[in-house]
Amino acid sequence: MIFFFVFILIIIILLSGSLYKLLSTRRNFTLEIRSVSDFFKFIPIWSFILSILIVVGGWILMVYSLNTQERIIVEQNSASLKAIENALSGEILNIDHASRALSGSPRIHDFLLTRNQAYYDEVNAVLDRYKEAMEVSVCYLLDSSGTTVATSNRNEADSFLNKNYAFREYFQNTQRGQAGYLFALGITSGQRGYYASFPVFDGGIFLGACVLKKEIDALERYFYISSKVFFVHASGVIFLSNAPEWIYHPLWPIDQQSVDKINASNLFGQVRSQPVLQTVPAPGDYFYYEGNLTRLNTQGFIKEDWELYCFVDLATLQAIYIMSLINVLALIFIFIVSGFLISYFRYQFLLKSLHRSEERFQQIFEQVLDILIIMDENMMILEVNPNTRRLLKFSDEELKMLNIMQLVKFKENDNHANTHHDLNNIEIFYTKDKQPLYVMVSTAPIKFKNQSAILLYAHNVSELKQAELALVESEALHREMLDTLPQIIYEADAEGNILFTNKFGIKAFGYSDEDLERKIHFMNFISPEDVERATENLAMLFRNELPGPREYRLVRKDGGQFIGLIHSNPIIKNNKVVCVRGFIIDISEQKIREVAKHRINKLDSLGILAGGLAHDFNNILTILQNGLALVKINDPDNQENISLLGDLEIAIDRGKDITHQLLTFSKGGAPLKQLTNIKQLISETSAFVLSGSPVKVTLNIEENLWIANVDRGQISQVIQNLMINALQAMDNKGDIFINGLNIQLDSLSSLPLPPGKYLRLQIRDTGKGIDEKIQPYIFDPFFTTRSNGNGLGLSTVHSIVMRHKGYITLDSSPHGACFTIYLPAEDSSLETESKKSRDGYCESMRLLIMDDELTILHILKRILEQRGFVVYTAESGEKAIELYKKAKENNNSFDVIIMDLTIPGGLGGEEVIKIIKQIDPKVKAIVSSGYSHSKIMSDYRQYGFDDVIAKPYSFDQLMQKILLLCEED
Repeated sequence: MIFFFVFILIIIILLSGSLYKLLSTRRNFTLEIRSVSDFFKFIPIWSFILSILIVVGGWILMVYSLNTQERIIVEQNSASLKAIENALSGEILNIDHASRALSGSPRIHDFLLTRNQAYYDEVNAVLDRYKEAMEVSVCYLLDSSGTTVATSNRNEADSFLNKNYAFREYFQNTQRGQAGYLFALGITSGQRGYYASFPVFDGGIFLGACVLKKEIDALERYFYISSKVFFVHASGVIFLSNAPEWIYHPLWPIDQQSVDKINASNLFGQVRSQPVLQTVPAPGDYFYYEGNLTRLNTQGFIKEDWELYCFVDLATLQAIYIMSLINVLALIFIFIVSGFLISYFRYQFLLKSLHRSEERFQQIFEQVLDILIIMDENMMILEVNPNTRRLLKFSDEELKMLNIMQLVKFKENDNHANTHHDLNNIEIFYTKDKQPLYVMVSTAPIKFKNQSAILLYAHNVSELKQAELALVESEALHREMLDTLPQIIYEADAEGNILFTNKFGIKAFGYSDEDLERKIHFMNFISPEDVERATENLAMLFRNELPGPREYRLVRKDGGQFIGLIHSNPIIKNNKVVCVRGFIIDISEQKIREVAKHRINKLDSLGILAGGLAHDFNNILTILQNGLALVKINDPDNQENISLLGDLEIAIDRGKDITHQLLTFSKGGAPLKQLTNIKQLISETSAFVLSGSPVKVTLNIEENLWIANVDRGQISQVIQNLMINALQAMDNKGDIFINGLNIQLDSLSSLPLPPGKYLRLQIRDTGKGIDEKIQPYIFDPFFTTRSNGNGLGLSTVHSIVMRHKGYITLDSSPHGACFTIYLPAEDSSLETESKKSRDGYCESMRLLIMDDELTILHILKRILEQRGFVVYTAESGEKAIELYKKAKENNNSFDVIIMDLTIPGGLGGEEVIKIIKQIDPKVKAIVSSGYSHSKIMSDYRQYGFDDVIAKPYSFDQLMQKILLLCEED
């Protein structure tokens, strides 16, 4: 350009010289130019100076015109870019505030803390309300692992539910206790969006995060100005633009390694390789874009790593450049006219530029969804956007007659406002009907219609304000909830003074609210023996060290003590521990139960030993009992031996009683049930218990009391234990009342029993009753109020009733205690006459006996063979199966098999009967055992057996079982 102006300067000088020569020749014809040096002699100094002044003036005029126009274009573009930034920031801040408000929801906090599914529908309702209120695409809740546990799009095909977003930067920020945000392409939805998240904590423990996503394709509407606008990430990738062909392209060249890293982050899908610019731009750079001279303009953004870039088209400056050259040439011939033309054309150009700028400003002004007001320096309203009229419910004419001070209310900490700087403290706009709108205000001085004015931008935050008020109410509700918790909640300062404790804590320690106001030191709660240890642990907390839960002996105001487990956490503000919060659990009862549990474990070990002894002892008694029977059969005439053998049988019966006591102690085996006349059982048991006692028993039992399928011995033990308990409660004097009644329970019954027929048995005494405080523990093992008691009586009663699928309750008053037992009744009835057995035995009946005790096999084989049976024996399950297969193949099957339930190291009765049933479904089988935890002995038919016999058993008992099976055929 400089060379061009030098060339123009030379032309002007030559033309001036030629003009001078022409004029001179007209005056003096003798003048002659003989050489180039002679030519320059004819050029007057004023012509040279005038030419230089014209060229320099033209240069200055052109540069000034170009700079002025460029400044106007850049300022207009900067204002548009700032308006775009304000609009985007308003949208983003709205979502940020909403995520913060959502994280304060108590229901979301409770759901993340407890994972109670009862809160799930309420949490979803909260998410749905926020989605509709904030006009976002989805609102969802992440747990501490980053997995979506609740979402407003749960019913949609691309639901976020159960998807993990722990890799997202906004979630990682919330884990660090910060608000998170992210502009990214949605992995699930495939839509560009803005993610705002805020953490949810519980006492310093990170529970999860509340996230709102707003799809931001629609935000590109703010970019509709003539210049190219790009919303660019720090990596250089374009995320939003009014040039859609450049979305996901880099604005400047990026190496392939960086492209791969960006693609791996899943922020923008696959980044395109072609950059918009070939070099890394800087604000104010000039370059050619699409053949036009362009200047780069930038605008910062409220979020780090993001910036607005704008290509300011300077094509109009090229026209000015050409026009300026023409003006310079025109100044040579008509200085005044050219000056006028330059001024005229420049004025017209500026008018057109200003008109275009005003049109762009008007478009943005009308599209902003918040309140925009232009006012003069006296705060009179000059112009408003349509949304201001809609929100404030005034007409345009009404607003232009008002002063801004008539519409607003300032924050309480602001005395008043007289300048536009103070307008930033506006808190409320009032509508025409006096309804408040809570706003966030920012102002800026502008030029409007050639006069100084103020632009006021107000973002409507009424919904967020309501959310804040709801949060305050929620905090009050939390305080009320803390007061209702059955745990001691406390807060202590650095000096150890109690700042807060809930009502349960005040009551638990026996203090009053007035005591708390006068300050109570934390160590007043600690037993003197534990004060030193508690002081050390408190100091650790204020060093931000977590000693973990600790047990202490705690002291009430009246001096009483209890054992407490204290959980404490430091509360940190500005990187400093300011106080300690925690809760205290009274574990005194737990400690008592731990001791009881230890005693139970020891008893269980003894029970296993007792059960094993009972099993072996029952085998021995079976051998002795059947050995005596064999001796009687072989020597029936020896009366002396018969008498001696009778004494031995009495001793064996005593041995049976011992094994029965061992089995009761071990709690081994399910009930051996049989149809039983409960009325008769009650009568016999009560007579036995009260034999020789002065206590009177009154039986009030329904005449036709239903029968029950029970273990006679166990139910008899229940009645005995309850009656003995009553005798002890009455000090062996008073009355016992036993009632028996048939009842029918339906589905509406309050008892935890299925509908059906039941026997209701009540045993009531006339003692002092049972204290209400200990009633919840009477069925616990080892719980007793007597110094010489073991606490197993009522525990055994409860266990037996439960094993019979019944239920037991207690009603107590100062006039006595009443235990009520419910037992399932049977529809069948007891036979009044026993089946008549055959006079003879089933001759040639084939029997198979399986037992691991060889002596039992030997004795049973001899005694049964003497009675005419054909007997085979097997000491293992495998041998029994082999014998049965051979017999079946020879068409000479066994009539009855007797199997021991337990064979150490081999197949027992349960396994063997399954295999034999496959060989012969009609097999008749009797199961036998001296002791077992299995239910087979009580529900033998469910496992394929036809009858059961418990060891020790006599030969006559076994014969009766065999003959009954024979008669059934």
